[in-house]
Amino acid sequence: MMARSNRTRSSWSSRPISFPNLLWETVVILSTIRREALRSPLRSDGATGKWPGHIKPGTVNMDMWSHMDWWPTFAKLAGLEPPPHDWKDNDGNPIIFDGIDLSESLLGTRPGKRDNFIYFNDQSFGGVRVKNFKALYTAKDTWLGQEQSLKIPALYDLWWDPGENYDIVFNGAAPTRGDFKTLPGRYSGQDNGWIGLYINPVTMQFWDEMKTHPNIPYKPFGAGSYEQIPPGYR
Repeated sequence: MMARSNRTRSSWSSRPISFPNLLWETVVILSTIRREALRSPLRSDGATGKWPGHIKPGTVNMDMWSHMDWWPTFAKLAGLEPPPHDWKDNDGNPIIFDGIDLSESLLGTRPGKRDNFIYFNDQSFGGVRVKNFKALYTAKDTWLGQEQSLKIPALYDLWWDPGENYDIVFNGAAPTRGDFKTLPGRYSGQDNGWIGLYINPVTMQFWDEMKTHPNIPYKPFGAGSYEQIPPGYR
């Protein structure tokens, strides 16, 4: 989880992991922003969301959720008023609260209210999802792999391509050399730059909020230890 002084944003999402996929998911995909590392259906059969008399057994909720949403959701279910997006901490300092009350989604009375999410990998911005569209600014797909930043984001339609196999940003998008690739196959449909109309406003709002509500100073640790190395020696 990313520590922040005046945001509650994080790139991590909790998901159950079971053998025999344990090694693949934890070593290869975990700590990336690929969908396999972040997404898990919200089930009501005991793993998550079990509430007899309130949630129908066997329900699978496909709404967009973040683990940050559980906090305001539980507050609402307990009879409290969830925090607004623009909030204040215990000392009265302004903060951005990214969790959303999704109690209606959990109970199945209305669709979820979350329609976007910002992705980070450690201290690196990774991308943004709006509705069913996900734009990634990195081709990194392994935990300890090299950084592979993209000037033009790879774009995926998660309803059509839940495995993020086909970059649909333009017709013919495909790997250009060696192992540096945004997708395993070649997309041959229409160009989809228009999806920026969804993505760009959310991205710009996020960076505007980061200017007024920046991160706490980062102390290199763990996967971010390379930050200790001066730029001229990396």
